Amino acid sequence: MTDPELDELFSDAADREVVELLSSARPATPPLDPHFRNYLRTQLMAEARKTLPRRERAPWFSWRLPSPPLAMAAVAAGFLIVLGFEIALLQRGGSQAPVAADIHLVNGKSNVATIEPIKIPFSGPVDKAAVEVQIQIEPATDYTTRWDGNTLVIVPRHPLAANTNYTVKLKPVATPQPNQPAPSAQPQVVVHFVTAPPPTPPVVAPTYNSQNLVWSGDSPITEPGAVGQASWTPDGEILVTRPVSTGQAQGAQGSASASGGQPSSSATGTDIWLMSPKGSFLQKLASGGRYPAAAPAGGLFAFWQMSGNRGTLLYGALDGSGGDPVALATIDGAPDRAPVWLGKDRVAYLDAGRLRVVDLHGAQVQLASTVNVSGSLAGSPDGTLIAAETLSGSSIYDAGSGKVSKPLPQGATGFSWSSSNDLAFVIEQPGNPQLRLLAHDQTASTQVYAAPVNRSWTDLSWSPDGHAVLFASRPASAAPGEFSRTYLINADGQGGPVLFGGDGAEYAAPRWSPSGTMVLFSRADEGSGISKLWVANVTVQPSALDRAENSALAEVDTFMQARLKGDLTAAQAELDANGLAKYQSGAMSLASPSGQHYARRYVVSVQLISAGKFLVGLRLVLADTANRETSYVDEHLTVIAQGPKFVIDEIVQAPAVQLGKGPTVVSVQVQANKPGPLVLVQFDSDLDPSTITSASVFVRDDSGQVRSETPTYDRTTHLVTLSVKLKPGNTYRLVVTTSVTDINGHTVAQQFESPIQPAQAGGG
Repeated sequence: MTDPELDELFSDAADREVVELLSSARPATPPLDPHFRNYLRTQLMAEARKTLPRRERAPWFSWRLPSPPLAMAAVAAGFLIVLGFEIALLQRGGSQAPVAADIHLVNGKSNVATIEPIKIPFSGPVDKAAVEVQIQIEPATDYTTRWDGNTLVIVPRHPLAANTNYTVKLKPVATPQPNQPAPSAQPQVVVHFVTAPPPTPPVVAPTYNSQNLVWSGDSPITEPGAVGQASWTPDGEILVTRPVSTGQAQGAQGSASASGGQPSSSATGTDIWLMSPKGSFLQKLASGGRYPAAAPAGGLFAFWQMSGNRGTLLYGALDGSGGDPVALATIDGAPDRAPVWLGKDRVAYLDAGRLRVVDLHGAQVQLASTVNVSGSLAGSPDGTLIAAETLSGSSIYDAGSGKVSKPLPQGATGFSWSSSNDLAFVIEQPGNPQLRLLAHDQTASTQVYAAPVNRSWTDLSWSPDGHAVLFASRPASAAPGEFSRTYLINADGQGGPVLFGGDGAEYAAPRWSPSGTMVLFSRADEGSGISKLWVANVTVQPSALDRAENSALAEVDTFMQARLKGDLTAAQAELDANGLAKYQSGAMSLASPSGQHYARRYVVSVQLISAGKFLVGLRLVLADTANRETSYVDEHLTVIAQGPKFVIDEIVQAPAVQLGKGPTVVSVQVQANKPGPLVLVQFDSDLDPSTITSASVFVRDDSGQVRSETPTYDRTTHLVTLSVKLKPGNTYRLVVTTSVTDINGHTVAQQFESPIQPAQAGGG
């Protein structure tokens, strides 16, 4: 029900949220004398109007607040006092206490992880279905929900965008209790938070050589026995199996604690879940599943289910969309390993030891020869090759025909493919264990290292760039105090194996994350001896160009710190003669607009132009006097080396863009690639894929000619990728038009443009 008096007092669009809160917070009319209620309301409105200045020739109902935050807070407080008083009187009449939402877990946070669930506990029972219907998330986000008791858990189907201000709104409806009057309407719940920034992308790809890597600590993410098999998904989540105990009630979306827990002795099987690197269970993907495997691309996973004495191979979407998992094949007996993805549209599996390949329509791929697998099995990322260990020896097979492509040395096992289709494997010959590598363009393998005779090497895991391999080294015999350790070795064998992590601690079954910043491993709990998952953090030593980039960004930070403090003299000191002349000419302003201030800022893009010269795209988020973020301004800063330090040479400011008006570009990255560079455009919203076309997102040159191919869109990362043809030294522009829309049909607020400048020859 609308209130014309509130509408008149709070006419500004920025204040409508408060009006909604006050309107929805008003309880049902209690059985009180209506004259008493009207008296309280009249007194409140009279006191509020005393604070408002008169404007000549204006009727009382058109007065406006001179200082919105202060007056608004006073009026809001008054209304809440009246409402609280009415609720208290209503409770004396015998009705139930209102249910409250606790938003402190996330509200106001400025460093929220992008793949953690949003949890909102309630103080009592609520109409869960009604709450779920009322959820609104901005920017547009596809999500699922589940309940842990009275805690609402909102799980975005895809990781949230970094450096983004999100708003979650919902209107809970209290559940009536038996023999009690209907509960009062509850206030709308509004949660604001900002996601954490990602690491600044390097100007050159990091090299994961053993001498460049730094182990920077590890921590457990589950309780002992909380999960079984675990592996990374392409977007940095963890695919796990979770024991199910007798009597554990789990619906379609499941019910899980964040930390898992000790499995019951009455475990009846496992479910398949997505888990974050911090250990939060995000979403149950399949009931009664085992041996899950994520596809290298496409957002899919495959797994096995048992029904009696038959195993069924199924696949589904990692974000839980698309309905129930689809069955692909069945076998007699129980599977003993995960299915193997061949690219993103075929799956290999074993049927009584015989290799079979099926596509996602369930059609069997007819192999020209029979391959009976007796040991290790692995498929190349591009889906063209299969490495298999058989009774007659190990070989690489063509995935389409089943014919031998390359034979492997006798005893080859433990296969692991790199992102560039190089194959690492071990040879466990008595007295001569070896780690070997077969490059994709070679016919014979080379020995990387000869392992100690009394230890075995297993669980090979390539670095993202294919320069190094992690592996577990286990003692041949289980001697007291002996356990699995993890080592890192360069693909060329130079430097030998380097111990990973701390000495004297177990690091078993290492698995490198897709980003290269973490390693997942298992370690036995000291008390129970049961294994639990751990994550170790890994950093790469910066190259000379990376150090120069860091210096340039430090200069930008110094410049912005002065501007945020309002110290324009100090800000001008960071400008060179060219930048200072532009500022003094009035072509730009270092100060925030009147009535607003810079709430935060972050780097959108960093491009290396030439040695000692960077183009930094900076976003400045503006807020009003109530500290509500309202808009943003993009600036492109040219930063050059001048003597021992960097200075700001030029600033180009773009028009302000209103927040909450549609999908927004949050980062732009130019990535070296053959035959031409890639432009990666990150959005903050789940987009409508049909609106990502060569006419809506493109790169053009100064003459207006388009220099990019048809873009691709990865919905799991909100990432649009453009393959471009650029000439070093020329200037281009990335253009995102207003025809791009999110899943709710909202368009980009205004056309986005960003300069693209390929590095000049010799620039890196």
